[in-house]
Amino acid sequence: MDGQKKVFVRRDAPMTVGARESEENLIKQRKAWANPTVKQLLFNLPFSLRTPEGFRLNNKETIDASRFPLRLNPHPNTVFEVKIGTDNYGRKCKGEFIAIQLRFCYQSTVPKTSPIQFGGTVSFGGDRLGKFSHTKVLANIPLESINDDFKWDNGLYCDLVVDAVNLFVEHYAVVTRIPGFDRFHYQRLTSYMIMAFTVLTDFDDFAYDVEEYFDLNGQIIGELPEADAVTLKELIASGEPPALLDALHSQIRNSLDLKDWRSAAIDSAILLETWLTPKLKAAYTAKGLKNREIKERFKTGELHLPISLGDILVTLIPDALGFNFDGSDEYEALKTKTITLRNHIVHGRKHFVTKAEAELSYASVNKAIEFIEKATAN
Repeated sequence: MDGQKKVFVRRDAPMTVGARESEENLIKQRKAWANPTVKQLLFNLPFSLRTPEGFRLNNKETIDASRFPLRLNPHPNTVFEVKIGTDNYGRKCKGEFIAIQLRFCYQSTVPKTSPIQFGGTVSFGGDRLGKFSHTKVLANIPLESINDDFKWDNGLYCDLVVDAVNLFVEHYAVVTRIPGFDRFHYQRLTSYMIMAFTVLTDFDDFAYDVEEYFDLNGQIIGELPEADAVTLKELIASGEPPALLDALHSQIRNSLDLKDWRSAAIDSAILLETWLTPKLKAAYTAKGLKNREIKERFKTGELHLPISLGDILVTLIPDALGFNFDGSDEYEALKTKTITLRNHIVHGRKHFVTKAEAELSYASVNKAIEFIEKATAN
C-alpha cells in the first residue's frame, strides 16, 4: 500500500473504561483485528515540566471524534526519546531496552475566575501537585518492542510510559539544577497517580482505535472502621509518632508502590536491624549482663567500632539467642538479597535497583524475622 493516502477509519467498537482485570474479553475481540502498528498514550502529569512545547490541543481535552486533534511541533528538540530497561517486565517486552518518545504540552490549572492570573506559560517551583499548572504528555511506544501476547495490555503501556517519565524527570531535575531555581521537588509517579489515559492505536490497514483507559489498582478503600477510628484518636492524642517498626513497614510499602526501589532496599536492611537489636539486648539482659557489657557485645576490634549487621547475624544471634542462624536458607537469602544489596548501595557501588531486587530484599527480611521468632518462641 506504498504511496496510498492514509485514511483513518474508526473501529466499530465502544469506548472502554476499566481496570486491568476487566480487559480479557476486549483483548480477545481485538486480536481478530488487523495488526497494531502504533500505540500512543495521552495523559496529565500532576506537575509542570518546562520543556519546548511538543504539541497543542485543538480545543479539546481528549481525543475522540477525530484521529489527531493535536498539532505536533515538528522541531526535533520538542521530542524526547527515553530509553528504559525492560528488566521489570519479563517476557512482555523484547530486548533489554525500549525507546519511548515523549512530547509535552503546558497546561494552566488556574481557573479563569481566579484573581491570580499570569500571562504566558508560568510555573512555580514547589508546585508538586499541579495546583497552578501541569503538563500533558503524549507518549509513543514502538510496538515492535512488545511481544505479541501483550500488545493489548493497556496496563503494560501505562507502566512503560510512567517509567519513561520518571527517568526523564530524574535527568530533568539534574539538568535544571540552577541556584535558586532547582527542580528537585518533582516526585516519582505511578500509573495509579495519573489514573486516566487516552490510548490510541493505529493498524496496518489504516484503521484506528481510541479508548479512555483508567488504570486502577483494584483496591476499593472504604470508610475507616469505628474501632480503628477509636485507636487512631488515642494514638494521635498521645503526641508521639508511630512505633518505629510500624513506620518502617509503611515507608517500605510506600516506596515499593512509588517504584522507589533504592529506598525500599535500604529501608529493608534498616528494618531488620531495628527489629533485631532490641531483641538481642533483651536476651542479654535476661542472661544477667549489665548495660556496659551488652554495649561491648555490639562493638568489635581495638577501636571498639560498631559491629556490622552481617557479624550480628553470625555471632550475636547464637551468643544471645542460642541457635545458629547462619546455617539456614533464610540467612543465605538475607545475606545476598538484603545485606549485600544495602552495602553496595550505601558504599556507592550500586545506585539503580530493580523492582525484583527491592521486593526480594523486603521479603527476605520478613522471612528472616518470622524464622527467628519461631526459633525463639519457647
